[in-house]
Amino acid sequence: IKTQLPIELRPFWNTNQDWEKVRIWLTNLSQSHLGLSLQKNYNDQKLEREKPFEIKLNGGLVLAGIRDLLWKDNEGVHIIDYKTSSPDTTVYPLYQEQMHFYGLAARLQYPEHPVQIALYYIKENLLQIIKNLPSEDEMISRVYLVARKAASQGDFQPGTDNCPSCPWKRDCSLYLGNQ
Repeated sequence: IKTQLPIELRPFWNTNQDWEKVRIWLTNLSQSHLGLSLQKNYNDQKLEREKPFEIKLNGGLVLAGIRDLLWKDNEGVHIIDYKTSSPDTTVYPLYQEQMHFYGLAARLQYPEHPVQIALYYIKENLLQIIKNLPSEDEMISRVYLVARKAASQGDFQPGTDNCPSCPWKRDCSLYLGNQ
């Protein structure tokens, strides 16, 4: 069962108390409009879960990642990213940029379909649709800007300044080692 859970929920598998919370969250999702839609798309074999993607841009830069959920229907391509954190204005810009990146990759992968992106906060059973996806040209410019900045700074050196609000701290060996 653990391997069937979204990556974000797997750490909760370890204790009975945490597992009871996960059961409630998943029950709420399964009974929601989103959950019923996901079940239908899964049954119709249209749902891609945690599927890696890799898209080469002109100039050689490669967009790579893993989207939590993607499906196509007559309305377009839908991408949803699970979040186990609560909706928080301090990390929302990071999540929004991540989803813009996924949206760009989907636009390049499925140019004939409109793309819709959203965050799903598991604990709150809250779907947050992200509107106004930037243009393809604007997103490609952002990607190249980030790549140039990263390349100019050399090897990434992790730090602990942002650990308390970091959405990836549960998976970070530096954070876990400093507790």
